[in-house]
Amino acid sequence: MTNNLNLCINFETVKGTVRLGDDSVIETCGTGTVVILAKTSIGHVSSVYLERGLWVPSLGSCSLLSCRAMVPLRKGFSLASSGKDMYIFRENKTEVIWGKLDRQDYVMQEEKESAKKMTYQQLHKAPGHPSPDYLKSNNYSDATNLPKVPKGWQCETCITSKSTMRKATSITHILSDTPFKLIHSDVSGKFSKTSFCKSNYYVTFIDDCTRYTWIYPIHAKSDTVKVFTSFIYARYTQENAIIKRFRTDNGGEYVNAAMLTLLDKQGIVHDLSPAYSHESNAVAEQYNRTSITAAGSLLTGLPLALWAEAIATAVYLRNRLPN
Repeated sequence: MTNNLNLCINFETVKGTVRLGDDSVIETCGTGTVVILAKTSIGHVSSVYLERGLWVPSLGSCSLLSCRAMVPLRKGFSLASSGKDMYIFRENKTEVIWGKLDRQDYVMQEEKESAKKMTYQQLHKAPGHPSPDYLKSNNYSDATNLPKVPKGWQCETCITSKSTMRKATSITHILSDTPFKLIHSDVSGKFSKTSFCKSNYYVTFIDDCTRYTWIYPIHAKSDTVKVFTSFIYARYTQENAIIKRFRTDNGGEYVNAAMLTLLDKQGIVHDLSPAYSHESNAVAEQYNRTSITAAGSLLTGLPLALWAEAIATAVYLRNRLPN
Protein backbone atom coordinates (compact mmCIF):
# COMPACT_ATOMS: atom_id res chain seq x y z
CA MET A 1 0.00 0.00 0.00
CA THR A 2 1.30 3.47 -0.85
CA ASN A 3 0.08 7.04 -0.96
CA ASN A 4 2.58 7.89 -3.75
CA LEU A 5 0.76 7.57 -7.05
CA ASN A 6 4.05 8.20 -8.91
CA LEU A 7 5.19 4.69 -7.91
CA CYS A 8 2.23 3.04 -9.70
CA ILE A 9 2.03 1.81 -13.28
CA ASN A 10 -0.89 0.10 -15.06
CA PHE A 11 -3.10 2.01 -12.65
CA GLU A 12 -6.86 1.42 -12.44
CA THR A 13 -9.32 3.40 -10.33
CA VAL A 14 -10.98 0.96 -7.92
CA LYS A 15 -12.69 2.05 -4.71
CA GLY A 16 -12.40 -0.05 -1.59
CA THR A 17 -11.35 -0.06 2.06
CA VAL A 18 -8.58 -1.59 4.13
CA ARG A 19 -8.40 -2.20 7.89
CA LEU A 20 -5.18 -1.18 9.66
CA GLY A 21 -3.54 -2.74 12.69
CA ASP A 22 -5.30 -0.35 15.08
CA ASP A 23 -8.73 -1.44 13.66
CA SER A 24 -9.19 1.87 11.83
CA VAL A 25 -10.55 1.69 8.27
CA ILE A 26 -9.21 3.88 5.44
CA GLU A 27 -10.28 4.18 1.81
CA THR A 28 -8.33 2.80 -1.16
CA CYS A 29 -8.73 4.71 -4.43
CA GLY A 30 -7.06 2.44 -6.96
CA THR A 31 -4.81 -0.49 -7.75
CA GLY A 32 -1.78 -1.08 -9.95
CA THR A 33 1.80 -2.30 -10.05
CA VAL A 34 4.13 -0.52 -7.63
CA VAL A 35 7.71 -0.07 -8.86
CA ILE A 36 10.47 0.28 -6.27
CA LEU A 37 14.26 0.51 -6.65
CA ALA A 38 15.23 -2.11 -4.07
CA LYS A 39 18.74 -2.25 -2.63
CA THR A 40 20.13 -5.59 -1.47
CA SER A 41 22.48 -6.23 1.42
CA ILE A 42 25.44 -6.61 -1.00
CA GLY A 43 24.81 -3.26 -2.66
CA HIS A 44 22.97 -4.33 -5.82
CA VAL A 45 19.99 -2.22 -6.99
CA SER A 46 17.15 -3.59 -9.12
CA SER A 47 13.60 -2.60 -10.06
CA VAL A 48 11.05 -4.60 -8.07
CA TYR A 49 7.51 -4.79 -9.45
CA LEU A 50 4.86 -5.39 -6.77
CA GLU A 51 1.59 -6.44 -8.40
CA ARG A 52 -1.84 -5.65 -6.96
CA GLY A 53 -0.53 -2.66 -5.03
CA LEU A 54 -3.11 -0.34 -3.48
CA TRP A 55 -3.14 3.46 -3.75
CA VAL A 56 -4.21 4.78 -0.35
CA PRO A 57 -3.98 8.60 -0.34
CA SER A 58 -4.60 8.88 3.41
CA LEU A 59 -2.00 6.26 4.39
CA GLY A 60 0.63 8.75 5.51
CA SER A 61 4.26 9.36 4.64
CA CYS A 62 5.33 5.72 4.36
CA SER A 63 4.35 2.74 2.20
CA LEU A 64 3.53 -0.67 3.66
CA LEU A 65 4.53 -4.08 2.26
CA SER A 66 3.03 -7.18 3.85
CA CYS A 67 5.43 -10.11 3.61
CA ARG A 68 2.67 -12.45 4.71
CA ALA A 69 0.50 -11.36 1.79
CA MET A 70 3.40 -11.48 -0.67
CA VAL A 71 5.44 -14.62 -0.10
CA PRO A 72 2.76 -17.39 -0.01
CA LEU A 73 1.22 -16.08 -3.26
CA ARG A 74 4.52 -16.16 -5.15
CA LYS A 75 5.70 -19.68 -5.82
CA GLY A 76 9.44 -19.93 -5.47
CA PHE A 77 9.88 -16.97 -3.12
CA SER A 78 10.98 -17.40 0.48
CA LEU A 79 11.34 -15.24 3.57
CA ALA A 80 14.33 -15.37 5.91
CA SER A 81 15.63 -13.29 8.81
CA SER A 82 18.95 -12.91 10.58
CA GLY A 83 19.34 -10.64 13.60
CA LYS A 84 17.89 -7.26 12.66
CA ASP A 85 17.74 -8.06 8.94
CA MET A 86 14.95 -9.67 6.90
CA TYR A 87 15.29 -10.93 3.32
CA ILE A 88 13.06 -12.13 0.49
CA PHE A 89 14.77 -14.61 -1.86
CA ARG A 90 13.92 -16.15 -5.19
CA GLU A 91 13.97 -19.91 -5.58
CA ASN A 92 17.58 -19.73 -6.81
CA LYS A 93 18.55 -17.96 -3.56
CA THR A 94 18.91 -14.58 -5.28
CA GLU A 95 18.16 -11.78 -2.85
CA VAL A 96 15.27 -9.54 -3.98
CA ILE A 97 14.35 -7.37 -0.98
CA TRP A 98 16.29 -6.47 2.15
CA GLY A 99 14.66 -4.97 5.25
CA LYS A 100 16.28 -3.63 8.42
CA LEU A 101 14.55 -3.63 11.82
CA ASP A 102 13.52 -0.16 13.01
CA ARG A 103 11.66 -0.40 16.32
CA GLN A 104 8.79 -2.80 15.51
CA ASP A 105 8.91 -2.66 11.70
CA TYR A 106 11.30 -3.85 9.05
CA VAL A 107 12.18 -0.95 6.73
CA MET A 108 12.73 -1.95 3.11
CA GLN A 109 16.05 -0.61 1.82
CA GLU A 110 15.67 1.49 -1.31
CA GLU A 111 17.92 3.39 -3.66
CA LYS A 112 16.78 6.95 -3.17
CA GLU A 113 16.72 8.99 -6.38
CA SER A 114 17.95 12.43 -5.44
CA ALA A 115 17.83 15.49 -7.66
CA LYS A 116 21.18 16.13 -9.32
CA LYS A 117 22.52 17.97 -12.31
CA MET A 118 22.37 15.92 -15.49
CA THR A 119 25.69 14.64 -16.80
CA TYR A 120 26.56 15.10 -20.46
CA GLN A 121 26.28 11.33 -20.99
CA GLN A 122 22.69 11.42 -19.68
CA LEU A 123 21.89 14.40 -21.91
CA HIS A 124 23.37 12.56 -24.89
CA LYS A 125 21.47 9.32 -24.13
CA ALA A 126 17.99 10.79 -23.47
CA PRO A 127 17.19 12.02 -27.05
CA GLY A 128 18.58 8.87 -28.72
CA HIS A 129 22.38 9.41 -28.89
CA PRO A 130 22.55 12.36 -31.35
CA SER A 131 25.90 13.86 -32.32
CA PRO A 132 27.33 16.63 -30.09
CA ASP A 133 26.55 19.19 -32.83
CA TYR A 134 22.83 18.74 -32.14
CA LEU A 135 23.33 19.40 -28.44
CA LYS A 136 25.32 22.62 -28.71
CA SER A 137 24.36 25.07 -26.00
CA ASN A 138 23.45 27.82 -28.46
CA ASN A 139 20.54 25.69 -29.71
CA TYR A 140 18.70 26.07 -26.40
CA SER A 141 17.27 29.01 -24.49
CA ASP A 142 18.34 27.51 -21.13
CA ALA A 143 21.91 26.86 -22.27
CA THR A 144 23.45 27.71 -18.91
CA ASN A 145 21.72 24.67 -17.36
CA LEU A 146 23.12 22.17 -19.88
CA PRO A 147 26.35 20.27 -19.24
CA LYS A 148 29.26 20.91 -21.60
CA VAL A 149 30.94 18.25 -23.71
CA PRO A 150 33.79 16.86 -21.58
CA LYS A 151 37.26 17.01 -23.09
CA GLY A 152 38.02 13.79 -24.97
CA TRP A 153 34.46 12.53 -24.40
CA GLN A 154 33.33 9.44 -26.33
CA CYS A 155 30.19 7.32 -26.16
CA GLU A 156 30.97 3.60 -26.22
CA THR A 157 27.45 2.76 -27.41
CA CYS A 158 27.79 5.11 -30.39
CA ILE A 159 31.23 3.73 -31.25
CA THR A 160 29.79 0.20 -31.32
CA SER A 161 26.56 0.89 -33.16
CA LYS A 162 27.61 3.65 -35.59
CA SER A 163 30.99 2.47 -36.86
CA THR A 164 31.33 2.22 -40.65
CA MET A 165 34.05 1.41 -43.14
CA ARG A 166 33.73 4.56 -45.25
CA LYS A 167 31.58 7.66 -45.30
CA ALA A 168 29.64 8.12 -48.55
CA THR A 169 30.29 11.26 -50.60
CA SER A 170 27.34 13.65 -50.44
CA ILE A 171 25.96 15.78 -53.24
CA THR A 172 25.28 19.46 -52.53
CA HIS A 173 21.56 20.00 -52.08
CA ILE A 174 19.67 23.31 -51.77
CA LEU A 175 16.66 23.12 -49.45
CA SER A 176 13.18 23.79 -50.78
CA ASP A 177 11.71 27.15 -49.79
CA THR A 178 8.27 25.81 -48.76
CA PRO A 179 7.08 22.66 -46.94
CA PHE A 180 5.80 19.72 -49.04
CA LYS A 181 7.33 21.11 -52.25
CA LEU A 182 9.58 18.03 -52.29
CA ILE A 183 9.30 14.77 -50.33
CA HIS A 184 12.23 12.34 -50.10
CA SER A 185 11.58 8.65 -49.50
CA ASP A 186 13.44 5.39 -49.05
CA VAL A 187 12.63 1.85 -47.89
CA SER A 188 14.95 0.09 -45.45
CA GLY A 189 15.08 -3.65 -44.68
CA LYS A 190 14.67 -6.59 -44.70
CA PHE A 191 15.52 -6.89 -41.02
CA SER A 192 16.78 -10.13 -39.49
CA LYS A 193 13.92 -10.16 -36.95
CA THR A 194 10.24 -9.56 -37.70
CA SER A 195 9.00 -6.80 -35.41
CA PHE A 196 6.23 -7.30 -32.87
CA CYS A 197 3.91 -5.47 -35.28
CA LYS A 198 4.76 -8.07 -37.98
CA SER A 199 6.88 -5.65 -40.03
CA ASN A 200 10.04 -6.53 -41.97
CA TYR A 201 10.75 -3.11 -43.51
CA TYR A 202 10.03 0.53 -42.90
CA VAL A 203 9.57 3.48 -45.25
CA THR A 204 10.37 7.12 -44.49
CA PHE A 205 8.90 10.30 -45.96
CA ILE A 206 11.06 13.38 -45.38
CA ASP A 207 9.97 16.95 -46.06
CA ASP A 208 12.82 18.69 -47.88
CA CYS A 209 12.14 22.15 -46.41
CA THR A 210 11.77 21.31 -42.70
CA ARG A 211 13.34 17.82 -42.66
CA TYR A 212 10.38 16.69 -40.56
CA THR A 213 10.03 12.93 -41.06
CA TRP A 214 7.23 10.36 -41.00
CA ILE A 215 7.92 6.63 -40.65
CA TYR A 216 5.70 3.68 -41.59
CA PRO A 217 6.65 0.08 -40.66
CA ILE A 218 5.53 -2.25 -43.46
CA HIS A 219 5.32 -6.01 -43.88
CA ALA A 220 6.49 -6.10 -47.52
CA LYS A 221 7.95 -3.60 -49.99
CA SER A 222 4.75 -3.81 -52.02
CA ASP A 223 2.98 -2.00 -49.14
CA THR A 224 4.84 1.20 -50.04
CA VAL A 225 2.13 2.34 -52.47
CA LYS A 226 -0.56 1.86 -49.81
CA VAL A 227 1.24 3.84 -47.11
CA PHE A 228 2.22 6.62 -49.56
CA THR A 229 -1.45 6.95 -50.52
CA SER A 230 -2.32 7.29 -46.82
CA PHE A 231 0.50 9.81 -46.39
CA ILE A 232 -0.77 11.99 -49.26
CA TYR A 233 -4.33 12.11 -47.88
CA ALA A 234 -3.15 12.64 -44.28
CA ARG A 235 -1.03 15.63 -45.25
CA TYR A 236 -3.88 17.15 -47.22
CA THR A 237 -6.32 16.67 -44.33
CA GLN A 238 -4.01 17.66 -41.49
CA GLU A 239 -1.87 20.40 -43.08
CA ASN A 240 -3.95 21.31 -46.16
CA ALA A 241 -0.76 20.50 -48.09
CA ILE A 242 -0.33 19.29 -51.66
CA ILE A 243 2.85 17.36 -52.44
CA LYS A 244 4.50 18.56 -55.66
CA ARG A 245 7.59 16.36 -56.13
CA PHE A 246 8.55 12.90 -54.87
CA ARG A 247 12.23 11.88 -54.91
CA THR A 248 13.25 8.21 -54.60
CA ASP A 249 15.69 5.67 -55.96
CA ASN A 250 14.84 3.27 -58.78
CA GLY A 251 13.65 0.49 -56.46
CA GLY A 252 10.78 -1.69 -57.61
CA GLU A 253 8.65 -0.48 -54.71
CA TYR A 254 8.66 3.00 -56.34
CA VAL A 255 8.79 2.11 -60.03
CA ASN A 256 5.69 0.03 -60.69
CA ALA A 257 2.29 0.45 -62.31
CA ALA A 258 0.40 1.13 -59.08
CA MET A 259 2.84 3.85 -57.93
CA LEU A 260 3.00 5.51 -61.35
CA THR A 261 -0.81 5.56 -61.54
CA LEU A 262 -1.02 7.13 -58.08
CA LEU A 263 1.56 9.83 -58.91
CA ASP A 264 -0.14 10.60 -62.23
CA LYS A 265 -3.56 10.87 -60.55
CA GLN A 266 -2.24 13.20 -57.85
CA GLY A 267 -0.18 15.31 -60.30
CA ILE A 268 3.06 14.60 -58.42
CA VAL A 269 6.37 14.74 -60.33
CA HIS A 270 8.53 11.68 -59.64
CA ASP A 271 12.27 12.43 -59.35
CA LEU A 272 14.33 9.24 -59.74
CA SER A 273 17.98 9.08 -58.74
CA PRO A 274 20.41 7.40 -61.16
CA ALA A 275 20.88 3.66 -60.73
CA TYR A 276 23.70 2.55 -58.37
CA SER A 277 24.08 6.10 -57.08
CA HIS A 278 22.99 6.19 -53.43
CA GLU A 279 24.49 9.65 -52.93
CA SER A 280 21.98 11.05 -55.43
CA ASN A 281 19.23 10.11 -52.98
CA ALA A 282 21.40 11.30 -50.10
CA VAL A 283 18.71 12.92 -47.91
CA ALA A 284 16.67 9.73 -47.53
CA GLU A 285 19.70 7.39 -47.49
CA GLN A 286 21.51 9.37 -44.80
CA TYR A 287 18.37 9.76 -42.72
CA ASN A 288 17.75 5.99 -42.77
CA ARG A 289 21.30 5.39 -41.67
CA THR A 290 20.95 7.95 -38.87
CA SER A 291 17.66 6.48 -37.65
CA ILE A 292 19.00 2.91 -37.71
CA THR A 293 22.14 3.79 -35.74
CA ALA A 294 20.08 5.78 -33.21
CA ALA A 295 17.69 2.83 -32.88
CA GLY A 296 20.66 0.51 -32.37
CA SER A 297 21.76 2.71 -29.47
CA LEU A 298 18.26 2.64 -27.97
CA LEU A 299 18.01 -1.15 -28.36
CA THR A 300 21.07 -1.93 -26.25
CA GLY A 301 20.08 -4.81 -23.96
CA LEU A 302 16.55 -5.12 -25.44
CA PRO A 303 14.99 -7.70 -27.81
CA LEU A 304 15.79 -7.03 -31.48
CA ALA A 305 12.10 -7.53 -32.32
CA LEU A 306 11.55 -4.05 -30.86
CA TRP A 307 13.39 -2.46 -33.82
CA ALA A 308 10.22 -0.86 -35.27
CA GLU A 309 9.38 0.82 -31.97
CA ALA A 310 13.02 1.87 -31.52
CA ILE A 311 13.23 3.45 -34.99
CA ALA A 312 9.87 5.19 -34.48
CA THR A 313 11.20 6.55 -31.19
CA ALA A 314 14.44 7.70 -32.86
CA VAL A 315 12.45 9.54 -35.55
CA TYR A 316 10.14 11.07 -32.91
CA LEU A 317 13.15 12.35 -30.95
CA ARG A 318 15.00 13.64 -34.00
CA ASN A 319 11.92 15.57 -35.14
CA ARG A 320 12.14 17.49 -31.86
CA LEU A 321 15.87 18.26 -31.87
CA PRO A 322 16.92 21.78 -32.94
CA ASN A 323 17.54 21.95 -36.70
